[in-house]
Amino acid sequence: MCGIVGMYGFTDEKLLKGMADSIGHRGPDGEGFFIGSKGGLGSRRLAIIDVAGGGMPISNEDATKWIVYNGEIYNYLALSETLKSLRHNFKSHSDTEMVLHAYEQWGVSCVEKFNGMFAFAIYDVSKNEVFAARDQFGIKPFYYCKVTEGYLFSSEIKAFLKASSFRALPNNRMVFRFLKHRKHDDLNETFFEGVNKLLPGEYALFSEDTIRVNRYFNTENLYQKRETNHASEKENLQKFRELFIKSVKDRLMSEVPVGSCLSGGLDSSSIVCVINDELLKTNLEDSQIGDKQKTFSAVFPKEINDEQNYINEILEKTKTEKNFVYPNSKDLFEELRNFVYAQEEPTISSGPYSQWCVMRQASKKIKVLLDGQGADEVLAGYNPYLVVYLRQLLSQLKIGLFLKEFIGSLPQIRSLVLDKLKFNFSGSLKEKDLINKEFAHKYLGEVVRVEKKDLKKRFHDDLFLDSVPALLRYEDKNSMAFSIEGRVPFLDIDLINFIFSLPNDLIIRHGCGKYVLRQALKDLLPKNIAERKWKVGFTTPEIAWFKSQKEKVYEIIDSETFKSRPYFNYTNVKTFVDGFYEGKHEESMVIWRFINVEIWLRVFVDKKASS
Repeated sequence: MCGIVGMYGFTDEKLLKGMADSIGHRGPDGEGFFIGSKGGLGSRRLAIIDVAGGGMPISNEDATKWIVYNGEIYNYLALSETLKSLRHNFKSHSDTEMVLHAYEQWGVSCVEKFNGMFAFAIYDVSKNEVFAARDQFGIKPFYYCKVTEGYLFSSEIKAFLKASSFRALPNNRMVFRFLKHRKHDDLNETFFEGVNKLLPGEYALFSEDTIRVNRYFNTENLYQKRETNHASEKENLQKFRELFIKSVKDRLMSEVPVGSCLSGGLDSSSIVCVINDELLKTNLEDSQIGDKQKTFSAVFPKEINDEQNYINEILEKTKTEKNFVYPNSKDLFEELRNFVYAQEEPTISSGPYSQWCVMRQASKKIKVLLDGQGADEVLAGYNPYLVVYLRQLLSQLKIGLFLKEFIGSLPQIRSLVLDKLKFNFSGSLKEKDLINKEFAHKYLGEVVRVEKKDLKKRFHDDLFLDSVPALLRYEDKNSMAFSIEGRVPFLDIDLINFIFSLPNDLIIRHGCGKYVLRQALKDLLPKNIAERKWKVGFTTPEIAWFKSQKEKVYEIIDSETFKSRPYFNYTNVKTFVDGFYEGKHEESMVIWRFINVEIWLRVFVDKKASS
């Protein structure tokens, strides 16, 4: 795992070094550079695999191709053996070198063979071009921009601030989409004008002073697989179990200490319990896990979203080493600028701050951390998926199954309806009222639609266009801010392919999502965890936090900079915030979005970030 930087169309060794230094937190274990006639590559390394011999950039045998790479390819050993049989000579034992030889052998189609998370750039000296790619799910980032001299690319946007010709300007379209629709990770644009990113499953070719972006992984193919699996339920549960356990075991591949996030929810608990079971059955190397598994949790004593009781059940069953962190509202506001600088783009809630705190704590003991991101969005972890499923059953005229599932879903549906009614009748202003009308008028054509009648199509959209891209950004930026490699076992290409092939009634049953996960691992999980329906998500007690930090909230929205922004209707925002403190509504996430944009503007736009 590393941070990569590069340029194409010009060379500037000092700039390349400055870019790499700006993301040094991603790789404190080493650095390396390559300068060619049309550009250059740079790397900051976090040594995980082949610690002794995997430094970058790495070249092929005749030094005609060079690579910088960020990620892990979990099937790299098998691919390395294949490449060796095709007479490729390896000088290291790293997956980085495997990627380079794979490109030599198969060209741009090499990426179709990789199972893992990755973003890399290969400078092809013979062609004077750069080939870059990002993994199928977008777990690792790749940003690029055009400057006066040529192109820059990096694992993080802040590297571009080192270029004198780069101006940090807000992308107003993204600002609007974030304030109005809570979205901006679904497009190849970013919050920075002129800064783009490769989307999941895309590659780019920098050549002849241009960039061409193509897709190698057709995400629609997943959607087309829906309900094509006709094996028995028993066979499917066993197959899911095998694929999930394999995915977890693959992500234990490391020469440095590995730990796990533990929230108390079903997803992280499943990972922890699988690892514990493997520890009991096999002798995993000490460098991977140690004498016992280490878990890291954010807890909020006496708050509505505290899951410590569930966490304790897992700790009791697995005898893992607990490491608790206690995020709080005071620290959030004191560390807000640093958190925003690490994230680089706004977050839809303060929830990612808790993850930031967990990563900071974990960095004291481990360098690799497994996390449960992605499970909710492909296994129906949230209540709205139940509504989508019910609508699909109605549209398919499966009336008997609809009635059965409707009755099973009543408690969750009641909760959804009450939440919606509570907001609609609160008398509060809506997001559109808080945005400056003159600014919003330019983007009235921006419509964000949500799939409402096809469960697998909804999974696809959430996986590639909605929540998962944002969650993976939070995961990457929070973990790498503290030199940790985050790994996500639920986003394994083989496992995801299998999930999309399953019939929907193996995903949702009796008004409850994640049926296949619950049943496949029920012997490993505590009964209360396997059967729990109360879904918290990785959040903070944000409403209580904002109530306790009233002075700080008003300090931001009453500031001269906030009042002068072209994005906000200050009068309505002030009324909305007043309503929150008067008990008229509890829409803290809306307030957070406006605060977050304001702090982002202060950190990155008002003057170049220098943190």
